[in-house]
Amino acid sequence: MRDSTSQPLVSPENSGASGFLYSKTGGFVVFGLLFCVVLGCQIQSGAWLSDFGGHADEGAHVVTSLMVRDYLAGGFQEELHPVRFAESYYDKYPKVAIGHYPPGFYGVAGVALLFSRSPEAILLTMALSCAFCCWLTWRIGNCIFQAKSSALVAAFLLCLLPLIRIYTAIVMSDVLLVNFCLLALWAFAQYLSTSRLRYSLAFGFWAAFAILTKGSGLMLALVPPIAICLNAKWSYLRDWRLWIAALPVLVLALPWLLLTRHITEEGMSHQPFAEYLTQAIPYYFSGCTEVMGWGAFILLIGLAAWTLIRRVRSSISPIESVLWAFICGLFILYATVPSGFDYRYLVPILPAAFVLIVLGIERFAGSSGKRRWLSIVAVLIFAAIVLFETWRPVEKIYTGSNEAIAAAVADYDERKTTILVISNARGEGALISAAAFLNNDSVTVKRGSKILASSDWLGRGYAASFEDSLQFDEVLEDQKIDSIIIDNPDKNAAAHWKLALKLLTETNAAAPYQQVGELRSKRKRAVENQFRVFKVTRFRSETEP
Repeated sequence: MRDSTSQPLVSPENSGASGFLYSKTGGFVVFGLLFCVVLGCQIQSGAWLSDFGGHADEGAHVVTSLMVRDYLAGGFQEELHPVRFAESYYDKYPKVAIGHYPPGFYGVAGVALLFSRSPEAILLTMALSCAFCCWLTWRIGNCIFQAKSSALVAAFLLCLLPLIRIYTAIVMSDVLLVNFCLLALWAFAQYLSTSRLRYSLAFGFWAAFAILTKGSGLMLALVPPIAICLNAKWSYLRDWRLWIAALPVLVLALPWLLLTRHITEEGMSHQPFAEYLTQAIPYYFSGCTEVMGWGAFILLIGLAAWTLIRRVRSSISPIESVLWAFICGLFILYATVPSGFDYRYLVPILPAAFVLIVLGIERFAGSSGKRRWLSIVAVLIFAAIVLFETWRPVEKIYTGSNEAIAAAVADYDERKTTILVISNARGEGALISAAAFLNNDSVTVKRGSKILASSDWLGRGYAASFEDSLQFDEVLEDQKIDSIIIDNPDKNAAAHWKLALKLLTETNAAAPYQQVGELRSKRKRAVENQFRVFKVTRFRSETEP
């Protein structure tokens, strides 16, 4: 089945090569070094001293991971049905996001939290995931670069990029998605080299895991057709082993996609296709210059043009065709699917882009004999340019959510306490995740954005649920609110947020709430964060259980 133009893909184990970096011990050492660098960057960012309000979705990822952990740790004994358990958990901590997002990340993080139900455990999981991503980049480079030091440069450059450091400090699923994508790409490259069934199935399984981690893993569906076209292996289209790769996706991932499609549709922008396309293409091209620098982006575009020229003359190697196919697939997905705009969506292309750029530098600079040193120097210069262009401090600042929750539950002892939190998505996420880590069965949290207003997942169709103090008090009484934590609203704050703060801070002795605490800390962009804590005094008697 293999065609005469194919270039076999080698790995350290079957290449016959020797040396420390090819050994298993060397692999462990490299992973350890990468983990130390990643962990150091994570600690330096302040993530270990912060809370989980670094992104609008971070609190949701943390709370959902805790839900999975609590179910595995014994929650199934109280409620065997996982959906019923999730609904009960959402009633207490209304930031459960499973359904809007697939379960893959929560399964990994939930298992990690079994060892320690703590913020440190989930942050270590993020650091390990990032280190593994960089290690996979090193492994791929170590198998195809002539100068093995170039693979190390690519791996360490990746872990020092600001975008990678940001999404290692923030608990998100993007880096785990990259891991599954890299494993899938390596498997498919091996399939193109050998036509073996096991590699086709491996690609299918890793692709299914990627899709179950984040829906954008669907970009891997574009890899086989584009890679086969670039590699000129048309005969593979008639190989039944290629089509078997779809089986794991159909069995594992498709049911979830169909089951939750009505939920995930809420996260789409629903813009007309042509309008979205004209916005997405310049946005993500500009994003590439932001996340990898102009130098790397220009090199990538130049290498893409050179690859097309080479493709006209002959086929290109399996690993190159797969990596280029993945980059094309990512841009096609985000340029055509109206999922919104965010530079973090570019995280998956960074390992592929750096491997291709370093491989191109080696070919142009020469990688044999005395010219190998020229190649190594050129790669180091490339890394220095990328770091110079992109380097910026990554800082995750604590907002004070832990102290605010502690103040809200103080003096209630074992009595059931219901806390209303009013902030933006980041602030509410930080407060709810802080309450979830308390692991206190008597504490329930309500979101101001849900009970004081209504809107969809993206904030469309917004409407406040009250207009004056009487209606506000009715909401508090109906929800049996004991404490209120309200953040300092900015100029873009929602109407219910601003009005709630106005009503809570009015000097009225007859008001059914009184301020018992005020916490100040810095927020991102040097804006002061201020949590005010109020106790509700009228609606629940002191003797009510």
